[in-house]
Amino acid sequence: MALLVSSTAFALTSQGGDAGNLDNRAEFLAGIHAADGASFIDIYAFSVTGSGFAVAGFTKDGLDLSGAGSAPFTFSALALADSTNTLLGGVAALDTNGADGWLVAAALPSAGSYHVILYGTAPAVNGSPTLLYTGLVASVTTAVPEPSTYGLLIGGLLAGAALIRRQRVR
Repeated sequence: MALLVSSTAFALTSQGGDAGNLDNRAEFLAGIHAADGASFIDIYAFSVTGSGFAVAGFTKDGLDLSGAGSAPFTFSALALADSTNTLLGGVAALDTNGADGWLVAAALPSAGSYHVILYGTAPAVNGSPTLLYTGLVASVTTAVPEPSTYGLLIGGLLAGAALIRRQRVR
């Protein structure tokens, strides 16, 4: 079974919030924080109608909304959790190279509500009032996904992250 996510399935959830039902689709995520060195916890909720698998990834580079450039966020934790914020078992978090961002994946044991939890610190930047980070969350909801489905999902997330990064560089 292959996962096909069309570009028309993408939406944007910003500053925490509810990404809606993610059955076999992806959602862009974004957080806006003051560039004051303060810590933050952003929680993105989503639901699925069956068991499956979810992946979330975020880039550390912050886009300066005042137009002065960019500065990296410091992410301290990224997790997938159930609706009570209990971490899902089997979670694997990966700092992709120490600078670009974080990726986390976990099995979703049943239908229900889940959270992507991102904890970090916005950098202190002189003259920059707000910074924006971006990310993506996607899920595959099947009884028993084939290994190729996981590869397609992770590959799609990495391609999406590269596209977002490339668009911000322009």
